[in-house]
Amino acid sequence: MFGSDCFVATAAWFGGSTWGWQAELLAYAVHLIPLVLLGLALWLLLRASRAPLRNPEDLRGRAPQARLVLDDRYARGEIDQEEYLTRRNDLT
Repeated sequence: MFGSDCFVATAAWFGGSTWGWQAELLAYAVHLIPLVLLGLALWLLLRASRAPLRNPEDLRGRAPQARLVLDDRYARGEIDQEEYLTRRNDLT
């Protein structure tokens, strides 16, 4: 008559809980999950703000290197004069 069923009934009757440590774990999770998500969002924002910009002005420094590659390909005979001149005009 006074077993675990009696404890469950009394705990629930007097406003207690039968969850024990699970209730504490749930309370921590409810508070920690939004904090973790906020931290992840801030990290992604900072990482994105440090990424190099992708615009044509950033790529101008690569034009001399591309021109050297183009010159080498023309010198090796991989491309003909027409293609060489077309691509060289595209680079400038």
